[in-house]
Amino acid sequence: MKLEWNRLLTGRAYAIAMTTLLICSCGSRTNYASYEDCILAEVGSSQTQAAVSAICEACRNKFPLDAKTSDQEVIAAPGYDAKGWTEENTNSTEIGPWLDYSPPGTRFYRNADRTIVRVYPPGVKPNAARANPFGLGDSTEHVPP
Repeated sequence: MKLEWNRLLTGRAYAIAMTTLLICSCGSRTNYASYEDCILAEVGSSQTQAAVSAICEACRNKFPLDAKTSDQEVIAAPGYDAKGWTEENTNSTEIGPWLDYSPPGTRFYRNADRTIVRVYPPGVKPNAARANPFGLGDSTEHVPP
């Protein structure tokens, strides 16, 4: 068992090292405009999570985050009197992975009947219903339990 584990680790380490070397050597010939372009071009048909992780790390090294940037845009929490926010009732009380695909800046709250309501920042869904000020002021970045 111990021998198999060492062999697996050695194989994984080799795959990560080779993938990182490949990206670093290709980087001098290929100029990517962004972190996302680097990921899309390099992942290709990677077969393992370890290889994809190594690619992500190498691309992040080429495009580091600065103090003003993050992987997701940060939008300030709205107050009860915030303007332009809209909402959409999901008609569901269940928390699921489908909520992870909300636009950046989306916030959540629950109605009295426990249904989940998505609250969108100004301009994201302008045709949706105007946000309830009480729900908006109490909304959070993640669905409340």
